[in-house]
Amino acid sequence: MKMSLGAASIYGLVGTRFVGNTWQFAGVLVAAGMLLTVANTSANTFLQSQATDRNRGETASLFMLAMRGGLSLSNLAAGTLITVSSLPFTLVVNGILAVGFQALIFRKVLKR
Repeated sequence: MKMSLGAASIYGLVGTRFVGNTWQFAGVLVAAGMLLTVANTSANTFLQSQATDRNRGETASLFMLAMRGGLSLSNLAAGTLITVSSLPFTLVVNGILAVGFQALIFRKVLKR
């Protein structure tokens, strides 16, 4: 979970800092892709390690449904936000939301 929170924080900071030209933006996209893979892998590992053998398949199915469906909806929201504002503003909002949600999840995990 700490790695996932760290990946979301780095994604938000990198995404909002280096949007100067096309090559820098390409580098941001590569870094964002790598950090998204780290976050997804650690979240999936955590969920499957916490699930019982009986529920592991259901847990993996629900995780994939949330990721595939959630990404489609968030892509639609980001596209709409870019249309009404700008790309840097949208990246700032995405970074803030990513860090906020990861902090919320991390906080709930620590309460257990």
